[in-house]
Amino acid sequence: PRYRMSADEIVKSAWKGYNHDIKMILLQTGEDPLFLDYMIPAIKRIKSEMPDAEIICCNGERTEKEYQALKDAGADKYILKFETSNPELYKKYRPHSTLEKRLNCAHLIKKVGLGLGTGFIIGLPGQTDEDIANDILMIKNLQPTPMASACPFIPNKGTELENEKAGDLFYSFKVVGISRLINPSVCMPACSPYEYLKKGGQIDGTGIGCTSVTIRLTPDKYRDLYQLYTNDRITINLDMAKEVVEAAHANWENF
Repeated sequence: PRYRMSADEIVKSAWKGYNHDIKMILLQTGEDPLFLDYMIPAIKRIKSEMPDAEIICCNGERTEKEYQALKDAGADKYILKFETSNPELYKKYRPHSTLEKRLNCAHLIKKVGLGLGTGFIIGLPGQTDEDIANDILMIKNLQPTPMASACPFIPNKGTELENEKAGDLFYSFKVVGISRLINPSVCMPACSPYEYLKKGGQIDGTGIGCTSVTIRLTPDKYRDLYQLYTNDRITINLDMAKEVVEAAHANWENF
């Protein structure tokens, strides 16, 4: 693994957010076979020390037993994006898995009583408008789904797609707007790729259907060990998040 945080470190990081009135705590890992060893005690402590906090897990494709263990420990929701509704495109970019397996995991998540967060990527090389339309409908078909994201593709250095073109921001916003109309009750994040593609992109996102932002609470000593995007990665801190939220409120008041 890149690194493992202890349960103590996870709880301490959660307190950093909670002390600023952040009540939704996202615990994200890679597909670590030992993830329950630190996730379970961390979740139990967060629920004990911060009883009104909502815990969201994002730990990849797991078994029903593992999803149940997270639920029993106190987890509320689980994010598992299907990424693309096109089975061939999915297999191309995730050759070790299948879309069928991914969707089966999504159903298991809901079966054990966790709220499902899902979503897809906009602008994958080889993706068509028809694929995007099916992606939007996939979110509807997976209802009830309290959370869903539609984020533009960002090429990452050191991967096979590093020289591909990034997703188009304006097109992404159109997709988000349509997704919001079809799925009016889901929480949709103004994801950091919006900001990567345009300064102020997250603020723009709140004007077309996005309703949340994610703040990174990972301890500084671990941040360089994991970068979702190495190319000028945008890290959202508390001040940036406040700016987005305040701008969103101002936009709505002027609407």
